Amino acid sequence: MAGCYMLRISQRDMTILQKRSVGKQAPEAGAAGRPAGRRKQPRHPIERNGIPGHEFIFVIPLAPKPKKRPRTSVIMPVLIHAFRQASGNEARFTSLLTVRKQGGERESALMHTFTPADTYRYERSIHRSVSAMMAAARNEPFDVPVEADLIFAFEGDPSEWPTGTEDGDIDNLNKAVFDALNKVAYTDDRLVVASRQVKLSSSTPYLGVRIRAATPETLEGFSLLQRCFIASGSFTAGTLSPAS
Repeated sequence: MAGCYMLRISQRDMTILQKRSVGKQAPEAGAAGRPAGRRKQPRHPIERNGIPGHEFIFVIPLAPKPKKRPRTSVIMPVLIHAFRQASGNEARFTSLLTVRKQGGERESALMHTFTPADTYRYERSIHRSVSAMMAAARNEPFDVPVEADLIFAFEGDPSEWPTGTEDGDIDNLNKAVFDALNKVAYTDDRLVVASRQVKLSSSTPYLGVRIRAATPETLEGFSLLQRCFIASGSFTAGTLSPAS
């Protein structure tokens, strides 16, 4: 059934979901990524996929946070074990610092890459809250190309742009939300083909997200830019020419 689904989670339920995330160990970075050797997926044609007018709008009472880069640390017990077992044999020592992966290749057993705990909890809170809202509305994730609109509302004076050093840059703000919505708002984040976002200040911080099926009209907002790019003399072999 076509329609706009306005999905809002209460502050009380949000607090409950956040408490469930506290104490959870952050997985290794990339652990939620696509498995190696996964079957290649085809591209979608530009057409009216899904149900026209079908969209989800999520309002989440969370202060926006940028996604932090993965951290890497040395696993000291592995290093100590290898040192003791090698007994001065350099080749043996090196071998003990690697493990054999499926397929025969070897990778380091010494380094551990992980998602910072606060980023993990933030993304998990978004993921849990959207999962709860989708389940309550009996909605399934989009499995077609989608476009997304995001509002990052920071607590502050509405007459000011949130450009302080603590506000984060917009690409990392986007990354955290898009990763958190994976598998709940859409089946794969590769399906996001267009997005718009804004940072603003508000008396109450929140995340506002709208997801809807992409259509040929999705490209209309970029049509003027496209014409500029492909106009005669605008660029050659990917190199922009000086503006006239």
